[in-house]
Amino acid sequence: MSDQQKNPNLETEPDLKSETQNEAVEELLEPEAELLEEVTENDELAKALEEVAQYKEAALRAHADAQNVRRRAEQDVEKAHKFGIEKFAKAIVGVADNLERASCVYGSNR
Repeated sequence: MSDQQKNPNLETEPDLKSETQNEAVEELLEPEAELLEEVTENDELAKALEEVAQYKEAALRAHADAQNVRRRAEQDVEKAHKFGIEKFAKAIVGVADNLERASCVYGSNR
């Protein structure tokens, strides 16, 4: 009698061994699959964090630009007041000079 005839389970033993090996391989690959999922999640998280950082920087820049515009506007108003007063003062000096000349001219004729 052959070995197979003596022990009919011989044929199934290699199948069991290969199934056991397959299960062992699957068990070994499961953490890798989980790691791949974690890496993918981590990549997505890293991308999202990168995106958040970009938006945060853009918001800070926009805020700084708004402050600069406000400061420039205030400076422009101050300059407008300063030069407005200066123009007014020059006009008054011109009027005062004309009045003085007129009083000299009219005062000496009398």
